[in-house]
Amino acid sequence: YRSYIVRYLRQMAVITPYARFRLTVATLADKGTLQLPATTCADPTEPPPQGVCWQLYAAGAWHDQPTFECEPLEASLVDEAIAAADRAQTLDPGSILGLKVWATAKRRQGEYAAVRARLEPALGASLPAASRRLLAAELGQVCDRAGDVAAAWHAFSQQNEAAEKVAQAQGIDKAVYLNELAALNEAAQSCADWSELAVPEPDASHRGPPVFLVGFPRSGTTLLDQILDAHPDVQVIEERPLLSPLRQELEAATGPYPVSLSALDENLRHRLRARYFEALAGEGADLETRIVINKLPLNLIQAGFIARLFPEARFVLALRHPADAVLSCFMQDFVLNPSMANFLRIDDAARLYDRVFTLWGAWRDGLGLASATASVRYEDLIMDLQGAVTPVLAHLGLRWDDRLADHVTHARGRGTIRTPSYNQVTEPIYDHASERWRRYRPYLEEVLPILKPHIETMGYSL
Repeated sequence: YRSYIVRYLRQMAVITPYARFRLTVATLADKGTLQLPATTCADPTEPPPQGVCWQLYAAGAWHDQPTFECEPLEASLVDEAIAAADRAQTLDPGSILGLKVWATAKRRQGEYAAVRARLEPALGASLPAASRRLLAAELGQVCDRAGDVAAAWHAFSQQNEAAEKVAQAQGIDKAVYLNELAALNEAAQSCADWSELAVPEPDASHRGPPVFLVGFPRSGTTLLDQILDAHPDVQVIEERPLLSPLRQELEAATGPYPVSLSALDENLRHRLRARYFEALAGEGADLETRIVINKLPLNLIQAGFIARLFPEARFVLALRHPADAVLSCFMQDFVLNPSMANFLRIDDAARLYDRVFTLWGAWRDGLGLASATASVRYEDLIMDLQGAVTPVLAHLGLRWDDRLADHVTHARGRGTIRTPSYNQVTEPIYDHASERWRRYRPYLEEVLPILKPHIETMGYSL
């Protein structure tokens, strides 16, 4: 059994168009561990990038999530990936995984009709939920690129219906995240009355204050991350849950979070700050010579915790038309967890957006974070990169550097990108996803009233 898995995973390392990767499987029949050569392994506590993860999961190659990191695959290898996927399907004509890999590679070549001709009949068959999710996700992307809105919406709905079944089977409950938001919102209502803590003296060994890149998922945070990281004086630490251990330590010392934020004292804050900087250093952060940015989009909801620990912190807030952000989340096949499970229905996604930005508004107003925040609209970023980014750089005490304009080359050389946007940010900026929601408006009418207040506050229009 083990040797079969070894051969199978080695095949995947060749045929996947998503990435080269190192994979550790710790739940084989003999409880052994397997590593395939490539890049270094990711933090085992962090969900892996969804593409390869779901391919292997659907094939039943492991019982628990493996750990790995992705590198963008060079476009020149797509033909090789297609040929290998064709060979895999010849060996196993019923392979959902082989079909998915072939379809993804063909989509990257723009052969939408050919992909639809293969995927639509396959989805007509009786399939396990995980397999249906894989193929429907790919079909939705193809139909969207081809401009067939009705077919794309149907495919994405199939994808998410299947994902709901997978979530139920895995015991993933979206209410867990909603309950966390409710507790944070309750704490935010009284944050203006928290005991005042002195602003710490700047650390002479740090180039600048802590910076947090936040935003709703699918709002351009990864693109902005890659652009900013191209600056010689900036370093972005991507998608690391560095605040979670600090919250746990706060709870252990003062009681349940987030109520415990009001009880934070100078000594505990000093200890937690030191832990955070140690964790950043452990991720390779160069705090002495570069502005270090912690990029984890939904740290947005933890703005109160961040400001309580780091009153000198700066925020970079990525914005996108709320309807486009919500639609894109509905279309994206995320790794499932309690937060991402809220994107499986369009009304749930809109309500989550409303709760997240209502909470952000409470933190911003109650703690006076407006002056500490630089906002960047995705639509501005893709139309005028320098014009959109220069105010952010000024907010961080930096000036424009021409290397930011060549962020694609920088992204390709960075090695690992830990989000579903990895294939997009290693290509030139495109605008086909801007204002996409207008094409899908008939399917969004029921949620636009939920989003309208945020659309207007952010200066967008319906």
